[in-house]
Amino acid sequence: MGIIVFGSCVEPGGMELDDDSYEITCPKCASPYACYRRWETLDGGAINPHWRIQCPDCGHEDSDPFADDGS
Repeated sequence: MGIIVFGSCVEPGGMELDDDSYEITCPKCASPYACYRRWETLDGGAINPHWRIQCPDCGHEDSDPFADDGS
């Protein structure tokens, strides 16, 4: 189960934030084992989407400019 958030602009019963990961083809080395993660955060009352790509084969990493999830 993901994180459930509550706030004045969100459903009264709360809303579960997305946090999904799956394999994609690395845009740098074409490895089929790169991890693409997309997740949401609640920041100042707004739900914000984030994404990150990490390739275990070549070390390529890319993310949105505000992707600070500690990984």
